[in-house]
Amino acid sequence: MKLVLRINGKPKTFTVSFVSGRMLRKTLEISKNTNFNNVTLEALDTLVEFVVELFEKQFTVDEFYDGIEADKLLQSVMDCIYQVTGKAAKALEPLSDPNA
Repeated sequence: MKLVLRINGKPKTFTVSFVSGRMLRKTLEISKNTNFNNVTLEALDTLVEFVVELFEKQFTVDEFYDGIEADKLLQSVMDCIYQVTGKAAKALEPLSDPNA
């Protein structure tokens, strides 16, 4: 997973190759508890803090806010959520239902 932010006036790419099970749980919790059609300031801060944690604090909350284009902020957060949940869903595909 990667994210590009403008740091000190220059684009900088951040990557994360490992997403823990705990981050999957947090992603599902945030998805469940956030109304993405009406994001409050508090919810936005929570979402940004989630992205910072997902990227293992390679950048700060302020660096994220200052380094992301305004029109890409929510989409970038959503992309992170989709990538985490998508990887988990893909990993579960080959599993059979033990109750079947």
